Parts: sequence; structure tokens; C-alpha cells
Amino acid sequence: MPKTERNTLYFIIAALCCFCTGLVLAAETAPPNLVAAMEQLDEALKAVQTFEHGKDAGPLLRAEQLVVEAARNEVSRKAAEERLLRSL
Repeated sequence: MPKTERNTLYFIIAALCCFCTGLVLAAETAPPNLVAAMEQLDEALKAVQTFEHGKDAGPLLRAEQLVVEAARNEVSRKAAEERLLRSL
């Protein structure tokens, strides 16, 4: 993967991470589907790491959707943040 595309990918992941940590929207209790959502996020982030410019952006969109959903709850937000940081 060319350096500029890799930098773009890192920027997207960092932006998602900042977005995720910056939102304070909901209660501190974990939603019942937290484990399933975080497993889906793990899978999406693995796919994002192999993303190539011009290819299917589905994994990027799915990762973004899961992060936005996780941001609504503090416990989910922290779990998503940890996964995003690990993927960098």
C-alpha cells in the first residue's frame, strides 16, 4: 500500500477514535449487545487494515457506523476506543 494511502487510512482511524472519545451521549451501563458489536468492530477494523484506495469502502463505512453507535454509551465508547487504538 503506498504511503499516502496508508496515511489516509491512519487519519481516518484517528479521526474515528477522536470522534468516539469526544462524544458523551448516554448512560454508563453497557448495552446488551456490546460483545457482538465489538466483535463486528474488530472484524471491520481487520478489513480496514487491508483497504486499498478505489476498492470497496464497505469496511470503512461499517467501522464508522459501529463507532458512531458505540459513542452513544460510555462503556461501549471505551471499548470501541480501545479497539481503534489497537488497530493503529
